[in-house]
Order: sequence, then structure tokens, then C-alpha cells
Amino acid sequence: MVQNRFDMTGTNDEHDAAGALEERIGSVGSNLSQAIDRLLLALPDMPTHPRDISRSLGVSKDLSSKLLIAIRQRDPLAAAHYMPGPEALRKVLHAASTRPVASDVVDQLSAAVQAFEDLMQSEAGSRDALDAMISAWLPEARARFEMINRQAASKAMANIKGLTMQTSMHTTLVHPSEQGDKHDVINIFGLVGLRRVRPGTPIRISTSMAGPGAEDQRALTIDGEPVDVHSADTLLAEFCSQPLPRIRTQKFGPFIYYFVESNRVGLGSAADLFFAEYASQFMDKFNPPPALRASFSAPVEIPTRQLVFDVFLHRDVWPGVEPELSIYDTALYGEVNINDRHRDIDQLDLLDSITPLDSGMTSCRVSSIPRYTYMLNHACQRRGWNPDAFRGYRCQTQYPVYGSQVIMAFDRRSPTSI
Repeated sequence: MVQNRFDMTGTNDEHDAAGALEERIGSVGSNLSQAIDRLLLALPDMPTHPRDISRSLGVSKDLSSKLLIAIRQRDPLAAAHYMPGPEALRKVLHAASTRPVASDVVDQLSAAVQAFEDLMQSEAGSRDALDAMISAWLPEARARFEMINRQAASKAMANIKGLTMQTSMHTTLVHPSEQGDKHDVINIFGLVGLRRVRPGTPIRISTSMAGPGAEDQRALTIDGEPVDVHSADTLLAEFCSQPLPRIRTQKFGPFIYYFVESNRVGLGSAADLFFAEYASQFMDKFNPPPALRASFSAPVEIPTRQLVFDVFLHRDVWPGVEPELSIYDTALYGEVNINDRHRDIDQLDLLDSITPLDSGMTSCRVSSIPRYTYMLNHACQRRGWNPDAFRGYRCQTQYPVYGSQVIMAFDRRSPTSI
């Protein structure tokens, strides 16, 4: 079977077509906003509040509120974005036709509503698709569009997969190794409010180590002891909810799987679980071309309301280097190697960003993660690391896309290679 990958870079003709579509949507939004504004001014009491519009036109207060929000937008694209759908606008048009207003006011509104409906049918096919188009040109529409669809997708996947959680936590600490050209790594990952929504759904959590020699790297606890596959040695039990479920551990190549063996389901089954893994001399201090970037990732394997992804670097680890954020679709080709440029086409264009934690671990509290700073200090203490010697970076997002991989990448070229 031949699998094709397509270059989606737009041509000049496509850009021209996009410009024409943007202009058409703006024109329709502007005309519709003007027609509604003229209608409200033509009503006997000239209503300006949702409750007054509701009373004057006999429509719901919710619809009245949406009308006001739409017509108060100065940008015509924003007016189209916030405008109620054609069916709701038909109710307004019907109400207008029964009120004592001039016929040309009703005719103008009728033409504007029809143009809006024609736009959706000919260019978009649905209201959601129209909002997707507008989001490409209007930042505030994009943020709203992204959040609405992320939330809907997350809830749908939680029902399909049978699992959900409140917060997914991925935290990496990088510290110079006793071997001068290497770095040690601690990975802490947490599942806050993890629960089944369907009985019998297996709970499997996976982690992986990427890079040369990863398959030969032994899974270690933060004390440096090999992970016992018959127990949950990597569990940070003192930070987990009680009672603890039984955890079964398996390792396959670079992947470590944790199976939560519990039959509980529903809201009463929610649990907080935190794991920590240690890798000694795992990362090179510098890396020659072509693999110039070191990366840490947070895969979204369980639908979650929130992702908190932190990376803390010791002050002697890649000083002056700032991370870049990338988010990849892993549905077809799986886990991403940040230095494989063939995977660039799988990047998702989302609004997520990185926030520097200027004070390191002293200013990294997260309200949804209980005792987070204590957990980090605990991990450092177990390795003999100074928690005040780290700088931090955070990507925190609501409803991360299920099946995506969020990556922070650091350019770790030797100064002599730059």
C-alpha cells in the first residue's frame, strides 16, 4: 500500500481566493449587523437591553443577548462570528414582520439573513465550518473556536475511550551528571482526578525514553533502584490519593507501561496518581548535527480537562537556551522525534505557548495539583539536588487535543558548532 503525504502550502491563487472569501464574509456580517441595528431603532420603544428586545420582539432573552453582542462588534468578521444562526435569525425576521415597522426595514433584514444563509451553504456547509474559516483571520474568534471544539472533542473521546481526568501532569527535571558530558533526568507524571466513565475499561499509562540507547536504558526509581515489575516502585505514594490501587508494571523496549488494577467506576472512583522515573547519564550535554535539539514531551493519551507540562533545567544545563513549543498529531505515524523534519507536516496549528517560570520551583504552584512544589522538592531531595538551582518553563492548556504530542525542544549545539 502506498501512503502519500501532501504539501499543503497554498498557491497565490489559493491566497487570492481566501482573500475574496474573507471579504465576502465581512460584507455579509456587516450588512446583517446594520439590518438588525436598523430594526431595533425602528421598534416603537427602541430597545437596547436583552430583556427589552425579548419583550419587543417576543424572542428569548438568550437570542436577544446574542443579537446585541453581534451588532456591537466593530469588526465585520467578528459580527459574523458572534451572529446567531440562520434559524434563530428567521425567528427575528418573523417577529419583525408582525411589528409596526416600515416594510423596507423588514426587506433589508430578510435580504441580509438570506445572504448569511447562502454564505454558509455555498462556502462552509455548516456554522461550525464558517467559524473555522473566520478563526483563520480573527484572533479572538480563533481562541473561542479552539476552546469550544477542544472541549467538545475531549468530552466525546472520554466517552469513547471510557476514561477521563481533571489534570494531566508531565514534569521533567534535568541536572548535570557526575560524568561531565552527560545529564541526568527525572520524569514525574501525574494523573489528577483519573476515573473510568465506563465499567471494565482498562487503565494503562505509558512513558517512553527517546534517544540513542533508550531501549537499553533501565527504568529506575528516583532512588536509582531498578523498577520491580511486580510492584509500583515508581509511585510517589505519599502524594497519591488513598487507598492506593494495585499497579502492575511492564517494560517493552523504550516504553514502560503502568496498569492500574481496579474495578471502581464513576465519580467515586476518581484517584490521584503520581509516578517518578530516573535516568542516569541519559542526555548528552551537547549534540552534533543533525540531531541538534533535545526534547521533552507530554503525550495526550487520556482525555483530560487540563494539561500542565513543566520542564526544569539546572542553571548549568544549556544556559541561555530557550525552548520552542511544537504540538504534533500522532494518529498515523506515532511518537515524534523532534529532529525528524519529515514530521513537520504533522504539526498542529494551535494557540498554546510556553510561559517562563522565572523563579523556578519556588513559583510553580498549580491549584489543580495538590502539594506540587512539595513533590518537586521531595524528588530533588531524593537525588541530592538543589531545587533553587533550576529555571523552569511551562505549557498549561485547557482540553489538550487527544492523540497529540506536546513537545518542548532545546537547541543543544556545542558553542564551537554555532
